[in-house]
Amino acid sequence: MSSNSTQNHQPPTPAAHTQAGPFGHSRPPLLQQLPPPSTTHHLQQSQQPLMGYLPSPYLYHRTYDDLQNRRLTTNYDSVTPVFMQKAPSVGISIPPPPQQQLQQHQHQQHQQQHQHQQQQQQQQQQQQLQQQLPPVSGAVRKNTQEVMAKSIAERHRTRPIAEYATVVRQAEIAVLNMDPQNNSKTAIQLAEQNRERERQVYALLWLMKNCVSEPDSYVPRGRIFAQYAASCAQNSLKPLSQASLGKLIRSVFPHLTTRRLGMRGQSRYHYCGLRLVVDEPRAASLQIQSPPNSAEQPVVGRLEPAKASQSRSPSPEILKLEPSPITVGQYSDDYDMVFVEDLFKKVFSNDIPIPSEYSLKFPSIPRDRLPAGTDEDIVSSLESLYHVHCNTIFEHIRFMKFDQLENVLMVFGSGSISPQMYNLFISEPLHDWIRECDHITHVSLIKCLSRMIVDYQNVPVEVLTKLETFFKTYAALTAKATIDLPVPMVQKKNELIETFSRLVRKLVKYLRFSVQITKLLPNHRDMRQDWEVYMNLDDVLDIVKRDGYDEVIKIIKTFMTTTITELLDDLAAGEVRLDKFVKNYCELLSSIRDVPACKLMDGVTSFSRAFMADISLTLQQRGLPWYYLDMLSSLLVGYCFEINRFIS
Repeated sequence: MSSNSTQNHQPPTPAAHTQAGPFGHSRPPLLQQLPPPSTTHHLQQSQQPLMGYLPSPYLYHRTYDDLQNRRLTTNYDSVTPVFMQKAPSVGISIPPPPQQQLQQHQHQQHQQQHQHQQQQQQQQQQQQLQQQLPPVSGAVRKNTQEVMAKSIAERHRTRPIAEYATVVRQAEIAVLNMDPQNNSKTAIQLAEQNRERERQVYALLWLMKNCVSEPDSYVPRGRIFAQYAASCAQNSLKPLSQASLGKLIRSVFPHLTTRRLGMRGQSRYHYCGLRLVVDEPRAASLQIQSPPNSAEQPVVGRLEPAKASQSRSPSPEILKLEPSPITVGQYSDDYDMVFVEDLFKKVFSNDIPIPSEYSLKFPSIPRDRLPAGTDEDIVSSLESLYHVHCNTIFEHIRFMKFDQLENVLMVFGSGSISPQMYNLFISEPLHDWIRECDHITHVSLIKCLSRMIVDYQNVPVEVLTKLETFFKTYAALTAKATIDLPVPMVQKKNELIETFSRLVRKLVKYLRFSVQITKLLPNHRDMRQDWEVYMNLDDVLDIVKRDGYDEVIKIIKTFMTTTITELLDDLAAGEVRLDKFVKNYCELLSSIRDVPACKLMDGVTSFSRAFMADISLTLQQRGLPWYYLDMLSSLLVGYCFEINRFIS
């Protein structure tokens, strides 16, 4: 075709919008606005009828060859982009036209610009506020806290130090009583900040009352910390570190100087220009930590919150959790050991709640075993710090603060105390003293936890879950914390911790079984009738009987005819009184003074097997609840035997 025919070609008119394709559909605007082709080939193609925008599957598809030829001949792609349309499948929306996409893009750009402007305005406002306020560094914040604590101490300067110790103790107990599930993280942080501030106030108050500025006086730096730590141990408070106390000393007495005084090889750092009001650390330590008979001291005698209830409280011996020194190591052989007198009152009774402020009493370091020339200030500091350390372990386990226990156990590592104190701590003369303090701590703990046996129905499931996690990990945590201690000391600690963990395991097992049997026994109220018709008790006892077991047979028969009968009477009345069952059983065991506990356990185990075999044959289908009762009795007597060995 000639060039004239090409020039006479006219582009489509606007009327083409109304022209229909061969299928009766209008032509799409995109195809109608195409620029004119410049070659004969495209002129021939342009004369072909244009397909409209047809619904699937009759949608017209432009081929790749068409588009490629048009680009080569007409420069089409530089004028208007060509959008390839595909037949949409079910559930897929057709993309919007180019004009709508352009509008959406412009709208998004406008929103982004608006947000950017708002952010710039906020940053400018913050910069203006920061320019108006002076900068506050971390050191300034810390100094502000010290100034606040110092002002509080100045207000309470005339107050007795023991009276303010109760305020600090309440702040410590408040943190221990806070459960992360019931308290917000902010509330816990505020309580911890208040606790640390109260500890600082106590330290400042102690310094103001016990130190005096005198130009010609000097005092060993370790002696001040020794007496301060002894005061904290006396009031069951956790002391600040030696470095933190030194900073507070500088804040109260800013004109002090530090010098190293003493003979060569025995010199120590001293504070010059400072005097202790009572510079007798040895007498103060012995008076604080070694009362005439600490095992018989009333626990609530020094607790301020408990003074109001002393008039109506029974004997304070019931409240004492520490083992008596007379009973520790009393028996050379386990076979000679008998059950502890008043076992129920000393271990399980919950008649008198343990005060939140309860703290343990520990023996003092035996000075006669120490090498000559041992620094008394270091001895006193170590004694006070380890007493506080054991009390802290007791509190964290008692209040179920197991997530913080690892940090508590690491306090007496080689890098946590001074080298002189650490060398004294690991010395052989102190191994037995450390073992005794650890034993007192864990005996008191198992007594405290065993109270849940009587109050088993009020023990939450979460508590049992925490205890299960605890006894599985406690030995590993202790081994990690004592990895750098001497091997003999580590062996004694591990042996004690493993025995304690096994006891906690038995305790959790008994508590879970008690909860289940309380739900099952009400369905078997006819056990009382079955027991009345059961006539084979004497025959079963004859099977167990052997030489030297006459007293054991009498005890078992008393248990079956009184304790079990009383439990079944309550069950027939619609009650499950396991608390009464535990009390009667423990009192029966404690009343036996002439039969060793091992011998009694052997007889009880033999009787249990013979009795269950006989009653299963006699009652057949009705023997299942007796199996439950036998398991409960076996768990209880086994736990009593193990805890009796542990506390004796």
